[in-house]
Amino acid sequence: MTYKFGFIGAGNMGGALLVAAANGNPSGKFAVYDVYSDKAWGFAEKYENVLCENIILSENTKLVPPVYIGKNSILSGNNVIGPNVVVGENSIIENSQINNSVLWDKVLINETDIN
Repeated sequence: MTYKFGFIGAGNMGGALLVAAANGNPSGKFAVYDVYSDKAWGFAEKYENVLCENIILSENTKLVPPVYIGKNSILSGNNVIGPNVVVGENSIIENSQINNSVLWDKVLINETDIN
């Protein structure tokens, strides 16, 4: 899935832009950048979107919101991530399915099903 919008904040102005984008975006999907904000998590949950920062996603990775992917993480191969997943920074996930989970920083997961 391609996310059409990214925001550098989910504060007052970023939040207003995020709501406007949610109402005007036919796909209804976009990424929220201000990942350290409780408000950003609320937007991700309400509008079923993803929180991410400087990540690499394969074309065969499906994200099921709400999801947070930590910065500098790589998701390669065929993956289904979410719902309710947090992946820490500098992590690598390959050919896996993960839901309802919290993964710390610097994890390597390959061909695994985590629930």
